Amino acid sequence: MDFLLYCFRYHVPYRMDRSIEFLRPLFSKCFWIPACLFILNQIIEKLNLSHWWLRSYLDDLLVLLVILPVIEVLLRIVASRKNFQLDVPMVLTAFFMLVVVFEWFLPNISNRYTRDLWDVLCYAIGMFLYLLCNNKIKIKKPGL
Repeated sequence: MDFLLYCFRYHVPYRMDRSIEFLRPLFSKCFWIPACLFILNQIIEKLNLSHWWLRSYLDDLLVLLVILPVIEVLLRIVASRKNFQLDVPMVLTAFFMLVVVFEWFLPNISNRYTRDLWDVLCYAIGMFLYLLCNNKIKIKKPGL
């Protein structure tokens, strides 16, 4: 515990408030629910109890919901701004990077990876859910 306090005290930039406000994205249900689903899915896969769809696509659906809040916290630390938020172009960049790396680059250099447009669709749904959950896009209700 002392080591963690040392790291927090001396490695978080001085301009940044010492509160844990910058960790807020990691306390959101929009992070914890997908993270717990991901861990549960990994356990079920290791026990060979997983359905083929869950094995193939659930991780792709959850990846942006799990990694984007972590990236947001890291950028808050680096930028020394506790209220920093990922904007839509940053989220789109993360989506395109996943698609390029996992659906184009890796399948070209290794037989272990395969191209699958369903993976791209799952990445896109995960990106949409992240944007929706973090109020980056608004859905208007009819009649309002």
